[in-house]
Parts: sequence; structure tokens; C-alpha cells
Amino acid sequence: MSDAKSLCRTLLLALVASTVLLVAAAPDAGADNACKPAAPLAQSKCTKDTQCCAGLVCDAGHCQAGCHIGGAFQTSGQKNTAANNCQSCQPSVSRTAWTNVAAGISCRASGGECDVGDTCTGTSATCPDTKKSAGTACTSDANPCTLDQCDGTSVTCQHPAGNAGVTCRTSAGDCDVATCTGTSATCPDTKKPAGTACTSDGNPCTLDECDGSSVTCQHPAGNAGAPCRPAANDCDVAENCTGTSTECPADAFLPEGTQCSGGTCQAGACCDATDCRSCRDGCQATANLCIDSCPLLPGDPATHDPQCVEACRAARNDCEAKCLLDSDCPSGCPSVCDPGTPDFTPCNDGIACTVGEFCMFGVCQTNGSTCHGVDLCQYAWCDAESGECRTADVTCPNVPGTDPLCWTRECQHDAGACISIFHQVGSCPRNECNQDADCNDDDACTNDHCGGEIGLRQCEWTRSDCDDANLCTRDFCDNPAEGCKHVFEDPHMVCDDTIACTEDEYADVSACPSGDLTQICKHTPHNDACDDGDPCTQDLCDPAAGHHDPVTGCAHPSFCDDGIPCTVDMCDAITQPPTCANLPFNCTAN
Repeated sequence: MSDAKSLCRTLLLALVASTVLLVAAAPDAGADNACKPAAPLAQSKCTKDTQCCAGLVCDAGHCQAGCHIGGAFQTSGQKNTAANNCQSCQPSVSRTAWTNVAAGISCRASGGECDVGDTCTGTSATCPDTKKSAGTACTSDANPCTLDQCDGTSVTCQHPAGNAGVTCRTSAGDCDVATCTGTSATCPDTKKPAGTACTSDGNPCTLDECDGSSVTCQHPAGNAGAPCRPAANDCDVAENCTGTSTECPADAFLPEGTQCSGGTCQAGACCDATDCRSCRDGCQATANLCIDSCPLLPGDPATHDPQCVEACRAARNDCEAKCLLDSDCPSGCPSVCDPGTPDFTPCNDGIACTVGEFCMFGVCQTNGSTCHGVDLCQYAWCDAESGECRTADVTCPNVPGTDPLCWTRECQHDAGACISIFHQVGSCPRNECNQDADCNDDDACTNDHCGGEIGLRQCEWTRSDCDDANLCTRDFCDNPAEGCKHVFEDPHMVCDDTIACTEDEYADVSACPSGDLTQICKHTPHNDACDDGDPCTQDLCDPAAGHHDPVTGCAHPSFCDDGIPCTVDMCDAITQPPTCANLPFNCTAN
């Protein structure tokens, strides 16, 4: 509206100016050579433009304010109708050409929010085409991964990719990339690169990093050498991560018998077992004297009164309990087996370097030791007197009757066996043995054999497997002077049925040589191992049940099952014991 008013005002001013000029210049009516004024005066008749006063042209036979441009009559103030034009007919300036309009006259409306509505400059015939400068903010498209700005050339708001690092969706995890890239208008669905650090799980033996494929932080094994468990005392050792396991290595201790501040190390604690052992030995000696003083049963000169014997044993137990309380040793005082102690009852022989002790026929037997040689050519054994491990190198004496210049014997480290080495010196013969007896090496842990062809026979020694064909014993040889040993295994090692709720025990050790586990072993079920915490179920250790768990052996039938198929069995666990309701259900006889 303001542009129209400005145009009207300009045209009116031009018309008035033209009229004033014509009137001022109009000659007397009687002058023949005077210019003709503007219509509607009688003197305004004309045949050509030159007859009209300044600012007038001859049109339709009369002088009128206007211009003749390109052969067409334009009224004074008439704007050039060409697109984006800033000129009009201004007869006071030119009656034959368009004249630039004054500066500030509107010449083009805005075409969009990035377009500037233009006005004429006063110096140009063309209307400017001006856009808002590049980077000017404009209306958002609600996409967090685009910019909202003018580009300096388009009339509309542009939305190129941008805003790198701006959150564009809810992250699904530590390793999910939920921020704009700055190069794409689409919110990415990608994962952080493998190896990118993420939230720690608090485990020193794991890495905390993205793997490039998962949205969550991964924690594979790593950090080899990183401390994961400090030493608890002077008999403990610190553990470090292996780099291949997520678990800290098993708690390890200094070797049994290592000197410590209060004695020697035992099971990771510093202990002086001497006083404790002496105390327990005294308890046993007193109990033996007590039992020997018990009266014999009438008619049975070999059996003491059972009640008296039991009282002696009870007194021994009380005595040993006091020894245990006074001991600093983590495993307590050595326990003593007697003829009445059930076989395989755990015991403690008080020797620091033995392990797995148990009672057998009234004697506390060891199930092995913690002693090991550096390889198979070094013997190791537990010294019962000191409780310390002893080692000795395997000696390989020459076969009797052989020439030491021709034959020497050496321990083969990977096999732990003595072998004879023949040396071709001078006239040394190779037929050094004729029979196995010629190869006796005085080593009870080897098999002696004379092998090879006649004339080339030589002694061969292999380590004995000590197999006594008894399924219940562990067979080994750890001393060349003592030979093979056969120690009863813990029943769980022999009789394990892999069912968690049963206790694996020996049923008849005399059946061990047969190898028949059905005779050797028994598996006692324990229902208390099957508690599922649900009062509406029965907790049964019943590996034979149709719906038992194959690992635990437990079955959990309903507490309220009445065995009738045409009832619905319901259990109210709030009451104690649970209350059952067996509601009839409409069903057929089948």
C-alpha cells in the first residue's frame, strides 16, 4: 500500500509541475508562434510533439502531459511495466525515454524468509535482487543434524548437514554413537570404534572397551601383570592378572614350612604347630591310659567296657578342643584316628607338607604332598620330622658288570628315566646285557629291561606306572628306595555321580579291585540340598524322578498335588504350613 501511495504522489507531483510549466510558458492566445498548452484548452490542438509546450506531447490531436516512448504514449508518471523495472515517464526530464525513478521506491516484494523486499536505487533502471547474507538464521526443520540458515542465493531457508556432536537420539549404551556427524543430515546408527574406552566394571583383570559391534561396553580378559589381590600377611603372596582370564588367579601362599614371624607358614598363615602337636599327643596318650584302665567285659578278656571307653574318648576330645583353641594354626592341631573312627574321616597328621589326610583302619593316612621336583629327574618328598619338602637328584648308577668307559647312565629329563649311553671307545663292545636281571639299577620306580637284538643288546629303563588294578587307590612312586605307593582316593574322586544333591561315599572298599562302581559306591540323597525357596513345592533329591533337574538331581512336585486329574490343585503360600485347595474340575472320565 505504501508503494502505491508513493507512486501516486510521484505522478501527481509530475502532473502539477507539467501544468505549471505549461501555464507559465503559455503565450498569449493571439501569438501564432507560441507553443500549445495542455488540453482541454482550445489552443491545445496539435499535429506533432514539437508544437506542444515543454513537458507535453501531441497525442490524439491535443497536447498532453506525457511521453512518447517507442512510439507509444505514456502518461506522465506512468511506470515502466517491464519486470523488475525502476523507470517511469517523467516528461520534465525526457519526453522520449524512460527516466529512473527516485531511490526508495519499492520495486519487488519478498519471495521468502531469506529474500529482502527491494527498492529502486535511483541510479539503476533495474530493481535489485537482494538475499539475506549466508549464515542468517531461519526457521528450523526440527532435525538436530541440520543447520537452519540462509545461503545468500536462495529465497527459502536451507537445511544442510551440520551440528557435529549434537545428541540426536537416546543412546542405547556406552558404545552407541547417538550424535550427529556434521556431514550427514541423518542421525547415525553406528558403534564406537573397537578399543574405545568405556565404563569400568571394577575388575582389574578385564579391559573396559568397545568392540566396534556392540552398543554396550565389553570386558574381555586383559591387563596382564596388573595387581588383583594384595598379600594378606607374610605367608601370603600377591596375585596379578594373567591377561588371559577375567578371574584373579587362585589365592597362593608361600611354600609350607617357609619361615615367618611366628614360626613357619602353613596354609597361608604363620603358625607354630610344635606346641599344638605336643598337646594333642598328650591328649591321646592320656586317653590310651584311660582306655587301658577300663574294666574288661565279663567273659571277654580282649574287650574293655564300651561305656568306659567312650568316656575316655570324650575326655580326649575335650582335651583336643582346648589344644585347638590354643593353636595359631589355620588347620588346627593334628587330629588322631583310632580303631573306632570311620574310614575316610578327614584328619590332620600335623605335617605341614602333606595334604588330603583321612583315617583308614584307625590310622591317619596322607593322600599326597605339596612337594614337587623341578622335573622328572628330581625326586621330592615330604619329611615327616620337619614338615618340610626335601628333594634329591635321580642318580643313575652303571649297570653291574659294565665298563664305565663304554657305558654311562643319565637321567632323561622329559621322561624321568635313566638311560644307558654307549660310548664307542677303543674296543668297547655293545652287547652289554643278556637278560633283565643284568639291568638292575636299584631304582624301585623303574622297569628294568634288556632289549635289542642279540649282539646289540642294551639295557632300557622306563618309569613304572605302579598300577595295582584297584580303582579306589592313587598309584605313584616318589622315592626310588621305597617303590610304588597306593593311597586310597577320596570317595568323591571315585564315586562322583555328577548329581549335586547326593553325597558320594564308599559302600564297600573290598569291591574296589573289581572296578564295579555299583558295588563300590553309594549315593545318599539329601533333600535339604534342593530347597528352592517355594513353600508350595516339595524339595526332593530324586535323580530317578521323571522331571528332575539333570544337574542338581532335584525334583519339585506340587505340595498340594492330590493325584486326582479332575481337580485343580491350588496352594496358599501365605499360611504356614501352606494351605491346599483341590477344586473339582468338569472333565470326562478319560
